[in-house]
Amino acid sequence: MTTPAPVAVIIFGSPAAGKDAITTAVAGQNPRFRLFRKLKVGGGRTDGYRIGTHADANALKGSGAVLSEVHRYGCRYIVDGAELAALFRAGFIPIIHTADTDEFSTLTHTPWFRGVGIHLHTTREEAIRRLTRRDPDDVPGRLDVWDRVEATLRRTPIHPEMAWDTTQTPVEESAKLVIDTVEHLADKTL
Repeated sequence: MTTPAPVAVIIFGSPAAGKDAITTAVAGQNPRFRLFRKLKVGGGRTDGYRIGTHADANALKGSGAVLSEVHRYGCRYIVDGAELAALFRAGFIPIIHTADTDEFSTLTHTPWFRGVGIHLHTTREEAIRRLTRRDPDDVPGRLDVWDRVEATLRRTPIHPEMAWDTTQTPVEESAKLVIDTVEHLADKTL
Protein backbone atom coordinates (compact mmCIF):
# COMPACT_ATOMS: atom_id res chain seq x y z
CA MET A 1 0.00 0.00 0.00
CA THR A 2 1.43 3.35 -1.01
CA THR A 3 1.35 6.35 1.26
CA PRO A 4 -0.52 9.29 -0.31
CA ALA A 5 1.55 12.36 -1.09
CA PRO A 6 1.34 15.14 1.50
CA VAL A 7 -0.98 18.03 0.66
CA ALA A 8 -0.26 21.75 0.51
CA VAL A 9 -2.81 24.45 -0.29
CA ILE A 10 -1.64 26.97 -2.87
CA ILE A 11 -3.74 30.13 -2.57
CA PHE A 12 -3.43 32.42 -5.56
CA GLY A 13 -4.74 35.95 -5.34
CA SER A 14 -3.93 39.53 -6.20
CA PRO A 15 -3.02 41.87 -3.34
CA ALA A 16 -6.03 42.31 -1.01
CA ALA A 17 -7.86 39.25 -2.37
CA GLY A 18 -8.11 37.93 1.20
CA LYS A 19 -5.25 35.41 1.40
CA ASP A 20 -4.15 36.42 4.92
CA ALA A 21 -7.64 36.72 6.40
CA ILE A 22 -8.79 33.40 4.95
CA THR A 23 -5.60 31.59 5.99
CA THR A 24 -6.07 32.84 9.56
CA ALA A 25 -9.68 31.65 9.51
CA VAL A 26 -8.72 28.24 8.04
CA ALA A 27 -6.12 27.69 10.79
CA GLY A 28 -8.70 28.79 13.37
CA GLN A 29 -11.19 26.22 12.11
CA ASN A 30 -8.64 23.42 11.69
CA PRO A 31 -5.22 23.72 13.38
CA ARG A 32 -3.66 21.17 11.01
CA PHE A 33 -3.50 23.98 8.44
CA ARG A 34 -0.51 26.30 8.84
CA LEU A 35 0.75 29.29 6.84
CA PHE A 36 3.96 28.45 5.00
CA ARG A 37 6.33 31.28 5.78
CA LYS A 38 8.38 32.05 2.67
CA LEU A 39 11.97 33.18 3.05
CA LYS A 40 11.92 36.91 2.32
CA VAL A 41 14.98 38.93 1.43
CA GLY A 42 14.41 42.69 1.44
CA GLY A 43 12.55 45.38 3.32
CA GLY A 44 8.92 46.02 4.07
CA ARG A 45 6.42 43.80 5.81
CA THR A 46 7.85 41.02 7.99
CA ASP A 47 4.69 39.31 9.33
CA GLY A 48 4.22 35.89 7.81
CA TYR A 49 7.79 35.55 6.51
CA ARG A 50 11.12 34.11 7.56
CA ILE A 51 13.48 37.01 7.04
CA GLY A 52 16.83 36.18 5.49
CA THR A 53 19.76 37.59 3.59
CA HIS A 54 20.86 37.20 -0.01
CA ALA A 55 23.49 34.76 1.29
CA ASP A 56 20.70 32.65 2.88
CA ALA A 57 18.71 32.67 -0.35
CA ASN A 58 21.76 31.84 -2.46
CA ALA A 59 22.69 28.96 -0.13
CA LEU A 60 19.19 27.49 -0.50
CA LYS A 61 19.40 27.92 -4.25
CA GLY A 62 22.84 26.30 -4.34
CA SER A 63 21.57 23.31 -2.36
CA GLY A 64 18.72 22.74 -4.81
CA ALA A 65 16.11 23.33 -2.11
CA VAL A 66 14.33 26.23 -3.87
CA LEU A 67 11.00 25.19 -5.33
CA SER A 68 10.10 28.70 -6.47
CA GLU A 69 11.45 32.22 -6.23
CA VAL A 70 9.54 35.40 -7.00
CA HIS A 71 10.97 38.92 -7.21
CA ARG A 72 8.46 41.63 -6.28
CA TYR A 73 8.46 44.97 -4.42
CA GLY A 74 12.26 44.92 -4.59
CA CYS A 75 12.33 41.69 -2.54
CA ARG A 76 12.97 38.00 -3.09
CA TYR A 77 10.34 35.50 -1.89
CA ILE A 78 11.38 31.85 -1.76
CA VAL A 79 9.50 28.59 -1.21
CA ASP A 80 12.04 25.99 -0.14
CA GLY A 81 11.49 22.27 0.01
CA ALA A 82 13.30 21.78 3.34
CA GLU A 83 10.93 24.10 5.22
CA LEU A 84 7.92 22.57 3.46
CA ALA A 85 9.07 19.03 4.27
CA ALA A 86 9.47 20.00 7.95
CA LEU A 87 5.82 21.12 8.04
CA PHE A 88 4.71 17.87 6.39
CA ARG A 89 6.72 15.80 8.90
CA ALA A 90 5.10 17.72 11.76
CA GLY A 91 1.66 16.74 10.41
CA PHE A 92 0.65 20.15 9.04
CA ILE A 93 -1.09 21.06 5.80
CA PRO A 94 0.88 24.13 4.64
CA ILE A 95 -0.87 27.05 3.00
CA ILE A 96 1.33 28.88 0.50
CA HIS A 97 0.35 32.32 -0.80
CA THR A 98 1.19 33.53 -4.27
CA ALA A 99 0.22 36.20 -6.77
CA ASP A 100 2.48 34.79 -9.47
CA THR A 101 1.03 32.52 -12.17
CA ASP A 102 4.34 30.73 -12.80
CA GLU A 103 4.80 30.04 -9.09
CA PHE A 104 1.20 28.79 -8.84
CA SER A 105 1.76 26.40 -11.74
CA THR A 106 5.08 25.16 -10.32
CA LEU A 107 3.64 24.53 -6.85
CA THR A 108 0.46 22.84 -8.05
CA HIS A 109 2.53 20.49 -10.23
CA THR A 110 5.37 19.57 -7.87
CA PRO A 111 5.73 15.78 -7.94
CA TRP A 112 6.48 15.05 -4.27
CA PHE A 113 3.39 16.71 -2.79
CA ARG A 114 -0.18 17.43 -3.89
CA GLY A 115 -0.66 21.16 -4.46
CA VAL A 116 -4.35 22.01 -4.11
CA GLY A 117 -4.92 25.23 -6.03
CA ILE A 118 -7.35 27.86 -4.75
CA HIS A 119 -7.93 31.17 -6.57
CA LEU A 120 -9.28 34.09 -4.56
CA HIS A 121 -10.24 37.28 -6.31
CA THR A 122 -11.92 40.56 -5.57
CA THR A 123 -12.89 43.67 -7.48
CA ARG A 124 -10.38 46.47 -7.98
CA GLU A 125 -12.61 48.81 -5.95
CA GLU A 126 -12.69 46.38 -3.02
CA ALA A 127 -8.92 45.89 -3.32
CA ILE A 128 -8.44 49.66 -3.01
CA ARG A 129 -10.70 49.77 0.04
CA ARG A 130 -8.89 46.87 1.75
CA LEU A 131 -5.43 48.19 0.87
CA THR A 132 -6.29 51.66 2.17
CA ARG A 133 -7.52 50.20 5.44
CA ARG A 134 -4.34 48.11 5.79
CA ASP A 135 -1.72 50.77 4.86
CA PRO A 136 -2.63 53.91 2.88
CA ASP A 137 1.02 54.54 1.96
CA ASP A 138 1.29 51.10 0.38
CA VAL A 139 -1.74 51.40 -1.93
CA PRO A 140 -0.01 52.58 -5.15
CA GLY A 141 2.58 49.76 -5.17
CA ARG A 142 0.09 47.04 -4.26
CA LEU A 143 -2.50 48.34 -6.72
CA ASP A 144 0.14 48.32 -9.47
CA VAL A 145 0.76 44.64 -8.67
CA TRP A 146 -3.02 44.01 -8.56
CA ASP A 147 -3.32 45.45 -12.10
CA ARG A 148 -0.35 43.41 -13.40
CA VAL A 149 -1.60 40.17 -11.84
CA GLU A 150 -5.07 40.62 -13.33
CA ALA A 151 -3.57 41.40 -16.76
CA THR A 152 -1.33 38.32 -16.53
CA LEU A 153 -4.33 36.13 -15.66
CA ARG A 154 -6.06 37.23 -18.86
CA ARG A 155 -3.04 36.07 -20.88
CA THR A 156 -2.05 33.04 -18.77
CA PRO A 157 -5.03 31.54 -16.97
CA ILE A 158 -4.46 29.28 -13.99
CA HIS A 159 -6.36 26.07 -13.30
CA PRO A 160 -7.28 25.86 -9.59
CA GLU A 161 -9.51 23.26 -7.97
CA MET A 162 -11.70 26.08 -6.65
CA ALA A 163 -12.10 29.83 -7.23
CA TRP A 164 -14.37 32.47 -5.74
CA ASP A 165 -14.85 36.19 -5.25
CA THR A 166 -14.09 37.20 -1.68
CA THR A 167 -16.34 40.25 -1.95
CA GLN A 168 -19.24 37.79 -2.27
CA THR A 169 -18.11 35.08 0.16
CA PRO A 170 -17.45 35.94 3.83
CA VAL A 171 -14.10 34.98 5.37
CA GLU A 172 -15.43 32.15 7.58
CA GLU A 173 -17.36 30.64 4.68
CA SER A 174 -14.27 30.95 2.46
CA ALA A 175 -12.21 29.16 5.10
CA LYS A 176 -14.74 26.33 5.18
CA LEU A 177 -14.54 26.08 1.38
CA VAL A 178 -10.75 25.67 1.56
CA ILE A 179 -11.00 22.95 4.23
CA ASP A 180 -13.83 21.14 2.43
CA THR A 181 -11.93 21.23 -0.89
CA VAL A 182 -8.83 19.68 0.68
CA GLU A 183 -10.85 17.04 2.54
CA HIS A 184 -12.84 16.16 -0.61
CA LEU A 185 -9.68 15.74 -2.67
CA ALA A 186 -8.04 13.69 0.09
CA ASP A 187 -11.09 11.38 0.21
CA LYS A 188 -10.84 10.81 -3.57
CA THR A 189 -7.24 9.59 -3.27
CA LEU A 190 -7.96 6.97 -0.56
